[in-house]
Amino acid sequence: KVDVVCAFGGDGTVRAVAQEMAGSGVPMGLLPGGTGNLLARNLELPTDDLTRAIEVAVTGRNRHIDVGWLTLDPTEAHLEEHVGEGASIGLRKHAFLVMAGLGLDAAIMDDTSEKLKSRIGWTAYIPAGLKNLLVKRFRARLSIDGGEPVSYRARTILLGNCGRLTGGINLMPDAEPDDGTLDVVVIAPRGILAWAAVAARVLVKSDRSTSTLDRYRCQ
Repeated sequence: KVDVVCAFGGDGTVRAVAQEMAGSGVPMGLLPGGTGNLLARNLELPTDDLTRAIEVAVTGRNRHIDVGWLTLDPTEAHLEEHVGEGASIGLRKHAFLVMAGLGLDAAIMDDTSEKLKSRIGWTAYIPAGLKNLLVKRFRARLSIDGGEPVSYRARTILLGNCGRLTGGINLMPDAEPDDGTLDVVVIAPRGILAWAAVAARVLVKSDRSTSTLDRYRCQ
């Protein structure tokens, strides 16, 4: 029986609040208070002016956005302490509004220092990224909308509802948060030179699929 619920924090907080509110019909306002604030950036909401963010939350127009759902295999997934604690749908199902990632993406999130994030902001992710850039590739099978599985040895696999990262990088230039689809990127470079080619393709927003960077769209 409220008109709006505001999530004050970073993308993790926003994700947890949205998971409980999905399908409720109650609008959620974003009050960015985290390091990356990727959802707010992708929706072009204020990220450095809390007063303005509150104003948008209570007076702005409503916008529907998609929600992605990740279901973990209970026999394979090992959750850290308190992850998903208190969620009404249990510990194995998680909503995401920006991206869900395997491999390098997950390693960066896991290795980034909270203290460093509080001191230097989103650039704290860079050391973790460099540290894990050439970690061993992992084997994965990817099935798009129930199609035949495709096997990969990848560095990272990302499913995105939004594509814009911090630093002006648009990893998924075709991704829209309200188009009813998810964008999938498989990044599988073998070494530093191949990583340079991947970076160049991301910067020029190339949508061509290659052996080092493959793209899909799905529901």
